[in-house]
Amino acid sequence: MRHIRFNRHTIFSSALNLSGLTIAISVFLILMVQVLYDWRYDRCYPGHEDIYRLECTGVGGTEAGTYMASFSRPMIEEIKG
Repeated sequence: MRHIRFNRHTIFSSALNLSGLTIAISVFLILMVQVLYDWRYDRCYPGHEDIYRLECTGVGGTEAGTYMASFSRPMIEEIKG
């Protein structure tokens, strides 16, 4: 009887370890897919090293905005001003 109980414990432990390992590998693969996507995002454009994002914070830090490349030229002209 003791031998049967030990086998049940071993089977449960093995199943628990296998499911934990499966979940860990799945999470790792999902994270790596996201990291590779983010890393390669703008690589298809020539001069991808020179792509930037301009952020502006309002007075007192209350307002924040993000400006795309189409808004950057008028902003540069005003800053040079």
